[in-house]
Amino acid sequence: MQLGVFPLPIVLFPGGITRLRIFEPRYIRLVKESIAGTGFALSCYDKDHPFNSSTIAAWVEIVDFSTLDDGFLSIDIQAKSLVNLTEFSIESDQLRKAKATIIPHWPEQQNSQQSQLLAKELKLIFDVNPHFTAMYKQTDFDNPNWCCGRFVELLPIDISDKKQFLSEQSFGVCLNFLHTLICGEK
Repeated sequence: MQLGVFPLPIVLFPGGITRLRIFEPRYIRLVKESIAGTGFALSCYDKDHPFNSSTIAAWVEIVDFSTLDDGFLSIDIQAKSLVNLTEFSIESDQLRKAKATIIPHWPEQQNSQQSQLLAKELKLIFDVNPHFTAMYKQTDFDNPNWCCGRFVELLPIDISDKKQFLSEQSFGVCLNFLHTLICGEK
């Protein structure tokens, strides 16, 4: 499938939601096309790539939108899956497009003592931050994949560190990293 590509310094995992402020004409067109079609690809900005985009992206759909006080558009997007981007092109208004192929992320995991401790900590963060609760109409604190994805998205760690967890086989490394960082245990 062909998707519009929006490169930003954000990593979004399947199920993740984030809010974007849209003001450039090319991205307003991206939003219009996304609503009428198949969504778009939210990729990591990569200054070293000819199209300023990573080749792995989140395939997202718009789940909410509003007009801000300054007249700009605000959209909430949710990642449906990860995609591999190839065959990039740039249209006349500088909107990037690419061929997108769905790729697997982490296989479903069973809860463990580590993941349950992380879920408890994540729930505390959601409880004291009504912004998250408002964005996530449905939470899944019993799902280790969902909890680990949300933590990686929220933590102020380098994008390159976050990108390493996009690999299908990286769940164990991610869980151990988060458990050590959040719970202080190995």
